[in-house]
Amino acid sequence: MPVQGCPWVTTPQEDRYLTLTARHNQTMPARQLSSELAATSGVRVSRQTVYRRLRAGGLCQTTSSVCPAHSSTHKEPFTVESATSTLDLG
Repeated sequence: MPVQGCPWVTTPQEDRYLTLTARHNQTMPARQLSSELAATSGVRVSRQTVYRRLRAGGLCQTTSSVCPAHSSTHKEPFTVESATSTLDLG
């Protein structure tokens, strides 16, 4: 069966390097992480690829903090009472 989509540019080891580097340097932007990977392994990836790899590794896209798992059970159901209770109509 043929594989669908484009092949990944990075290997699992390079993805792990990105994840570990992002965890150690939590304020490092994705462009800097991309430059670090290029200097280490010679593989040039885009900022968006770094975002995707961090997301796949369990990190948020905009920061290097760990994202909570979201599911339909975590979301509060919308009701008229909940919407009006948060509004300040006074």
